[in-house]
Amino acid sequence: MVRAQDSAAADAAAADKNDLWSIGYVSTAMNALQPEALQALLAHSRRANDAVAVTGVLLHCGGNFMQVIEGPPEAVRTTYGRICRNPAHHTIIELFNEPVAQRDFGGWAMACREISSMHLEQLRCGTLSVRRQMLAEFWAGNR
Repeated sequence: MVRAQDSAAADAAAADKNDLWSIGYVSTAMNALQPEALQALLAHSRRANDAVAVTGVLLHCGGNFMQVIEGPPEAVRTTYGRICRNPAHHTIIELFNEPVAQRDFGGWAMACREISSMHLEQLRCGTLSVRRQMLAEFWAGNR
């Protein structure tokens, strides 16, 4: 019988063998972000992400966020851990956490777009493959 601890260690070892990892989540800001505060957050994120080869996209809608981060597995896990500990937002709902064959947002230390509440809800509620397809379509149409 495999213990949960052994299984988790095996999963982590298998994950580290993948070249790229991607995590997507939605969350809600504790306080409304003014444009200047959002720009400061993006500037900080871009510097931190660039330093560890993490790319991604941040979608913002009325105090709600959807973010995808991608890159080397350990860098993505570390970045996501820092995001989860940040008290500036709450109700973090992880949408996916998986290896990927290629980057969807390569070349962007952190792209950002304002989106409608309808788009955010569609992205939040779809299945994994539907969410990925919707993200790809949204991004292609809004570059």
